[in-house]
Formats: sequence, structure tokens, C-alpha cells
Amino acid sequence: MKNIIYSVILFFAVGLPVKADTIHVVSSSSDVLRLSINDAEFDQDFSFVRNIDDNKFDFRLHADTIDLRIYSDTDTLCITVPTGSHVDLSIQVKDAEPYYVTFSNEMELTAISFTGTGDPGHRIIYDTNPDSPYLTTLREKYKLGKLCARAHTYFDKVLTISGWVNRLWKHNGSNEPKKSDALSILEEVEQGAEFQCVEYGIVTAACLKALGLPARVLALKTKDVATRPSGAGHVVMEVYLNDLQKWIMVDPQFDAIVLKDCIPLNAVEIQAAATNGEKLTILTSNPDTPVEYYISWVYPYLYYFDTPFDNREDIKKDERHKVNGKTNLMLVPTGAPEPVIFQNRIKINWCEYTRSITDFYAPPL
Repeated sequence: MKNIIYSVILFFAVGLPVKADTIHVVSSSSDVLRLSINDAEFDQDFSFVRNIDDNKFDFRLHADTIDLRIYSDTDTLCITVPTGSHVDLSIQVKDAEPYYVTFSNEMELTAISFTGTGDPGHRIIYDTNPDSPYLTTLREKYKLGKLCARAHTYFDKVLTISGWVNRLWKHNGSNEPKKSDALSILEEVEQGAEFQCVEYGIVTAACLKALGLPARVLALKTKDVATRPSGAGHVVMEVYLNDLQKWIMVDPQFDAIVLKDCIPLNAVEIQAAATNGEKLTILTSNPDTPVEYYISWVYPYLYYFDTPFDNREDIKKDERHKVNGKTNLMLVPTGAPEPVIFQNRIKINWCEYTRSITDFYAPPL
């Protein structure tokens, strides 16, 4: 259940307004609070980290009923939140300014669609040689073949690598690696470093490439990516399974793969299935993680999607495949604007845009 803790911290960074209803107060004399949702107690403490300017946060779930318990060394709150309801909290940690937090049992659903025609100019390149020097070093140094010795299918390999990477470090939303390739990240991890969602995606994708599977890092962005001050993006990865002839999404930060009718889904398929209220399941090495919690957490990020045009490892920057000088291809829903600003301040100058699902989910060549 520890990954749900990280989802709480990440979703708190959204910064949505707190509703002006009765506010319940929880206090603590330390930096640590604990959380239980529907009798699932998380297996370690977590701290509220001040990483944005305001102290107003929102955490949304979707379930028939949420039994919420927040407790500290000095206080406890137990409250039930039915579907369509919310609870507002003032959380006083030590002598600092309080956090105002809304727990909502609701999820805003948005249907999105894309075109089917493709543009040959939007070709995405993948690693075709798992025996390249870089991938060979990665595979041999971390004994990936031995790690996957009992993995008899491509999907088994994906499950094994996702779970392994998930356990290598604890999520740290404020730390960045010195270099952004898998070997460099893993070397820092060996020294005790902890990283963000993007590093989970980079390492998992590279390890799967080293095992011969086409893989790519996938950046997810919210509908209000341009105006949301923080928490507007999340990073996962996707891998192509030849036996299923499809891309599937893997979220190694949570070690989560979402399935419908026992078939793993890609990011756009997850968005559509959740919007339509279809029954989904989740595969994870954390078996107590309920699928509704993960879907509720990731759903707002499933609006804009972008991935690199060149997914080869250890390619010099000036040799990487680009399109019109852009390094990434962003999939934009029909009728939605092409975002050019990220979180109010960062210019999105690395993306070519497409509304074609054919472009974005073309099988690897």
C-alpha cells in the first residue's frame, strides 16, 4: 500500500480551492501523519511536504463509500464520505501554517476522442538491438536475464521488471538525477538516491528494451495543464507486446498495469474505459492496492499524452530523430487546444502535435 501514500502526496500538489463548508481540524506535534482509507492502513508514515506556494490541496477518490481516518501523535479523525460528497480538513502540523485539504468522493469524467488518419512524417523510432553496448551493459550489470528467468511471456517480463524497479527506491517528488539515462539513475540509486515518476519510467523502459521489447517513456498531462500551478503532469511508460499486437501502459511508480477483460490497456484505452464506467482490474506487486484508488488518482492526467520521437538509448543529443525540430510527439484530443505552456510558466517547445491515434499508437517498425 505504500504507493498510495505517494499518490496522496502527489495529488495534494494539485492546489484546487477548498470548499467553504464545515472544516474538520487535525493537529500533530510532529511532521508525520498516518492515513487509513476503507480499513486499509498504509505501512509507513508520510509527511506533508511544502512544495508549492499555497496550502490548499485536493485529493479525489471514487468509491461507493470512503471511510477515512487520519491520525497523528495527538489527534484522530474518523469520517465517512459517501459518493458525491466531500470533507474539508485543516491540518495543523507543528507550529506551521495549516494545510487546507479536501477529500472528495467524486471524479470528473471527460470523454475524449481522436482521429484515425496518420501522418507518415510522425514516425517514432525504437531500439531494435538489445545487444547494443549500452543495453548489454544494463542487462548484464543488473542481471535482468536472471531476474526474468521464470518469465515465460512478454507480459511476464513486463510484470517482473515493473515490480523490480518499483522496489528500487521510494518516490521523491523533489529530487532529480544528475543524468537522465537509466544507468546513471541506477548508479545514484545504489548510493541511496530517490527520484520522481519520470525516473521510474526511464529505468523501466530501458530495462525492457534491454530484454528486446519496444518501449517508450510516456508523459501524461491534465486538461488544465497550462493554468494549473503544479501537479499538471505524471510520467509512466508504455511497452509493445508482439503477442497481443498492442501497446500497454505501465506505471512503475505504483507498479500498476490496468486491465479490462484480462487484457492490459494503453493510456488512451484506460481513459476511455474509466470514462465509460467499465469494469477494470489492476495487476501490481502491492495486492492491497484497490483499482478504484489508482484510477481515481491517474485519471485527471489522462488527457494529453506525449512521447519521444527517438526512443533509442545512448544516442547523442544532436543525432536524435526529430520532426520539425521537436523531440516529442503529443497526442491532442479532438477539439482541445494544443498546449504551449506547462503549469503557468514553462513553455512547451519540445512537442510536435497530432490528433491521430494512428500516429501515436503505430506498431514499432
